[in-house]
Amino acid sequence: MGSGGCGDAAAVQGTAVELFHLASLLMGDQLEAVALVEATLASIEIDPCLDPAAARNLARQRLLTIGLGRLRAVDPASFAGLPAAGNPVCVEDEDLSASGVSQAQLTGWLASAGRQDLRDWLAALPGAQRAIFVQRAVLGQGNVAVAEALNAAGAVSAEGPAAWSATAVGEMYRLALCSLANSLAHSPGVLRGAEVRGVPLGSGAAGALV
Repeated sequence: MGSGGCGDAAAVQGTAVELFHLASLLMGDQLEAVALVEATLASIEIDPCLDPAAARNLARQRLLTIGLGRLRAVDPASFAGLPAAGNPVCVEDEDLSASGVSQAQLTGWLASAGRQDLRDWLAALPGAQRAIFVQRAVLGQGNVAVAEALNAAGAVSAEGPAAWSATAVGEMYRLALCSLANSLAHSPGVLRGAEVRGVPLGSGAAGALV
């Protein structure tokens, strides 16, 4: 990652911390998260005078590209077949609240001790579900953007290149939401203890990663 006269050391450190938290959620393992952040920072050159928000977004997208490729390599089975459209699951909608969790609650977990509980739950998901949940619920990305990210990273199914569609992403996201709803129903103390303490909400919950 580039450096120069315009750089703000605090901003650079904040970006690195955000990337680590995102990588931890995505990979489900802190050692793999560290390796992913190191690979990300080593692979990009960012103009030190670039707007900090734009620099963070560039680094985040690069981390996703590398991370999705690594997830597919370690858990190819979860990417091997796309869910059928209209597959009956316990959650009918693609909204996070359908799982019994509000966006404010998710943001609160990410900004509190609940972050570790969320990591533990995510780590138990198949790689494809975890990747899609993080992009949809945490980063606030839509199905089309997530499908493009999966395909760009080579996280394709056995059906061939560019196999992920917005519909397939939505169906997989519903499976992840169903898992979350079941987890909360069987272990209501898990995650529920996290409180929201005035964490600002933005697009998704990415703002609470720092």
